[in-house]
Amino acid sequence: MKKQFSIIRFSILLLLALSIGGICFYVHEFRIPKGPKLPPNPPLKTEFSQEAVDLNEKAIEIWLLTDDRDPEEGLRLLNQSIEIEPDYLTAYGNKCTLLMELERWAELEECCNKLIQLQPRDGNPYLTRAYCLYRQGKEKEVKEALMYALSAANYQVELGGAEAFNARLMRVPILHSLGKERLAQAKLDKLEDEFPEYLDMTVSFRECFNKAIMESDEGGYPWSLFFDE
Repeated sequence: MKKQFSIIRFSILLLLALSIGGICFYVHEFRIPKGPKLPPNPPLKTEFSQEAVDLNEKAIEIWLLTDDRDPEEGLRLLNQSIEIEPDYLTAYGNKCTLLMELERWAELEECCNKLIQLQPRDGNPYLTRAYCLYRQGKEKEVKEALMYALSAANYQVELGGAEAFNARLMRVPILHSLGKERLAQAKLDKLEDEFPEYLDMTVSFRECFNKAIMESDEGGYPWSLFFDE
């Protein structure tokens, strides 16, 4: 009788341990990592000298809108614009896009760092910086950069509305790249119920995301979702 009781007690303890283990696994597997704390975004400067604005617009024209496109001249004009207005967010954003086209990764990384200084809770510069590091072969630094991108997206989720939806979309490939594939899919599935007004965008994003995963390299980064590979 005593032996039978011991077996029953052991079975109960084993079931309890397995249940606790299952709960711990679920919490670990489906909990979004918080990432590092980021300072709040400072107020954006909205007024700039006309000279800086004109240089930025001229750079766009020469770079994109003329038949004989000249990205190098566009870059020179953007640098002049930024020299006049060091906090000109639009000019920095244009410079990042141009450097991406030129595949000048080290310079693009520096440009992303400046954008991060101007808006530390914007996830896009962090994500672009992670891609720069990847293209420069700095594999060990990519994961850390992605954690910063995830942290920024977590802050943006709290804003609500379209910004929250976009941030949730951004989190999906970031989570996947950080080895949280099941969590990424779960969050993508949940979007359809949370944002029915953006159902078409969610469906389209899912198709692009799955395609990017299939095209990803051994590291599993779905870069083609955001960048031309």
